[in-house]
Amino acid sequence: MKGWLIYDEAGAARNEWFIGECLRYAKEYGLDLRLQIACGEACPDEELPDFALVRTIAPTLSERLEKGGVRVFNNAEVSAVANDKWYTHQRALTLDLPVMATLLSSACQESSPFGYPVVVKKRDGHGGSEVYKADTEWEYRALWQGRNPADYVTQAICSELGKDMRVYLLGGEILGAVLRTSETDFRSNFSLGGKVECVPVPHEIQKMVQKLHKNLQTDFVGMDFIRHGGEWVLNEIEDVVGSRMLYKSAGLDVARAYIMHVAKAMAKTTEKTPERGQENG
Repeated sequence: MKGWLIYDEAGAARNEWFIGECLRYAKEYGLDLRLQIACGEACPDEELPDFALVRTIAPTLSERLEKGGVRVFNNAEVSAVANDKWYTHQRALTLDLPVMATLLSSACQESSPFGYPVVVKKRDGHGGSEVYKADTEWEYRALWQGRNPADYVTQAICSELGKDMRVYLLGGEILGAVLRTSETDFRSNFSLGGKVECVPVPHEIQKMVQKLHKNLQTDFVGMDFIRHGGEWVLNEIEDVVGSRMLYKSAGLDVARAYIMHVAKAMAKTTEKTPERGQENG
């Protein structure tokens, strides 16, 4: 059973230890897994593997692999929805999940329809990058200097800034959750200096993550929730979710759990797939 562990060049350098752990556990579980450095959204000019762990943001690449018969972790739909904040918002609405009021910035670039302060986010931004808070209309309009509003969403600001909960979901099972807080920034991202602690998952969030999992058929994702009006609301879905916070706060062996999930999923795929020559009975 051959597989690719796909990273972009920068991601591979940043996650060298995790990659090594995945490759080590793959051997233990009988998987022929090797690292593949992605070049944009193109498929490598090689014979396609049986499965691919796509650990880079490349929805088109995931789609091409699936069309080639490759089992992709996460699937192309997860990649498309999770890596675009507008698509995430629209999917949440179809599932009747609570979210902050959001519009495409191209539809309201002259003035925020949600008053001020207001949050502006790049649709494909990650890790808190390219997330801005505008306190006045002047600041809001100034954001569009050198930026294309079509690449951003404008979002009402939540009532409890600097706090969110990330829930890690693997194969529909909750691995754990961390509460991220910041006393100095309205963003609570760990990469921006936010504090983290392992916390139990509230029942209302459990129901939301299961609804999203069933709809998208996720493999390994992070789902972020923020507080507004005393309630938890969905903020974002992380397709290529990092696990440093879980290692730090809960001591979980995420790489082993991840590869175990892949091995089990591929074993089920093999059981369902008839041998060559037997397709027509």
